[in-house]
Amino acid sequence: MSKAKNENDNSIIIGSIIITILIIGLWVATYFILKDKPERGTLGDMFGITNALFSGLALGGIIFTILLQKKELGYQRDELSETRKEFVIQNKTLKTQRFENTFFNLLSIHNSIVSSIDFETKKRLQIKGLIQWNTVTITGRDVFQEKYDRNLSLIHI
Repeated sequence: MSKAKNENDNSIIIGSIIITILIIGLWVATYFILKDKPERGTLGDMFGITNALFSGLALGGIIFTILLQKKELGYQRDELSETRKEFVIQNKTLKTQRFENTFFNLLSIHNSIVSSIDFETKKRLQIKGLIQWNTVTITGRDVFQEKYDRNLSLIHI
């Protein structure tokens, strides 16, 4: 696609150069041919209609360009509208992802806190009639079970 565009641009440039050289050559030839002749003024007046024609064509070209630009701006507005819709969807997705990320980070912190809990308690051991109290360290989630069992035994008494 790029190669075809470059060839198209080169042909436009070459064509413009040829037309410019042709116009300048005709102008110089006309100047030298009619240099000392009194018909020169009439010849210039004869091209007045051509000037009006080219001026009209230029005005038509400007109007056509404005209409094309208006159409392109309409397409651009539609594209911007679609882009805004996509940004809204993307924003909602990012909010959801941020919430999930925060939630799971908090859950991870909670699990690490629970895992790091240590609780020391004294347990009663009775061996051959002797009562002995041993210190036992309970860690992690087992602390909650121990506290639950203790409170349950207090309620039933």
